[in-house]
Amino acid sequence: ESTLRGAADSIRHAARNRNEAARAHHYVKAVELLSALACTLKPRNVSRHSFITYRIAIVKSADQVALEAGDSPSIIFKNYRELATDD
Repeated sequence: ESTLRGAADSIRHAARNRNEAARAHHYVKAVELLSALACTLKPRNVSRHSFITYRIAIVKSADQVALEAGDSPSIIFKNYRELATDD
């Protein structure tokens, strides 16, 4: 029950937060909590991949996301561009 409550809190914080990076952080935290609750095995680095995918859709800058993620802009552009939209 506390894991579900934590996920709901993270989603509420994300919905209220105007800062894009903080909003993405809260959504990633909610996914991690819900994944733990469901007792599922998640692929390696799923939170990292989710963050990069949605962050590139929001900021539209492979350079900025590469800096935030600690990767090269060419890898970010090649692997994550257009996997998600900013809708």
